[in-house]
Amino acid sequence: MGRVTVCLVAVIFLLMLAGLQACARSVPEVRHVAVNARFTLLIASDASEFKDAVRGRVFDHYKPYSNVEVVNIGSLKTRQTGDFDAVLIIDTCLGWSRFNPSMKAFLDGAQDPDRVVLFMTVDDTEWAFTYQGVDAMTAASHMEDEDRVAADLIRELDKILQARRSSVD
Repeated sequence: MGRVTVCLVAVIFLLMLAGLQACARSVPEVRHVAVNARFTLLIASDASEFKDAVRGRVFDHYKPYSNVEVVNIGSLKTRQTGDFDAVLIIDTCLGWSRFNPSMKAFLDGAQDPDRVVLFMTVDDTEWAFTYQGVDAMTAASHMEDEDRVAADLIRELDKILQARRSSVD
């Protein structure tokens, strides 16, 4: 019985270590400045193969005509919505705590939540989530959905950016 317990503890420890390693992956922070930029966009994200691919597509779409800053989601607490024309947050539903504490702090302090697009990767794609007036878009992390998810996020960001441009003109 003792040997089984030791093996079980060792397996659990290794699984926890692997889980922590996966969570420890961070997003390379990048600041792209475009000549004659029409917009400023903040993309805050955690990392996974799926999120990296989606984030890359959104970044590539906007970089020819926008200043785009990409930060690890933990850096959100040092940013303000008013400093950007639009903000895209890509996060993971963390079960019982729902989402990243940095994202919660950012949304709690958001003066302009209408500038925020929130995307959450979830297991239950029927799950609907709203926080501080921001409705989350949700999807499972399936690589075959990368194009569709990126297009949906770009469409939502374009709505915000068009409204911002109309209010300035």
